[in-house]
Amino acid sequence: MIFEKGQKVLVIGDSISDFDRARPVGEGLFNAWGTSYVADVGALLTSVYPELGLRIVNMGISGNTVRDLKARWDSDVVALNPDWVCVLIGINDVWRQFDSPLQTEEHVLPDEFEETYDQLIWETLPRVKGMILITPYFMEPN
Repeated sequence: MIFEKGQKVLVIGDSISDFDRARPVGEGLFNAWGTSYVADVGALLTSVYPELGLRIVNMGISGNTVRDLKARWDSDVVALNPDWVCVLIGINDVWRQFDSPLQTEEHVLPDEFEETYDQLIWETLPRVKGMILITPYFMEPN
């Protein structure tokens, strides 16, 4: 098990993470994690490893791109002081090119995506035990 007792696991991303989570912070009782994969992961980890007392926090926001994550990273990740950060982002970055083809200012092309994502990763890694990264864009394994 990579997690240790009392650690906080923060999940951030777009609608795939959000899915009706509590606001402003998706943590606590009464379906606070929402009904996405975050709720499934939270339920699994807290039921299989109750002795760890893990805190699962959902900070997904529907419609977000990696640009949006960058804009809210300090308030929604750094300020919450997580031990682990799980990022699932990129669906809207890709999709805006198809659902809004004429609004090119909304498009996040692969180079911008990779540069922004890398910046967030490298700024965050020294502050956390680890990161779990999921993206629809191809990125080098490093």
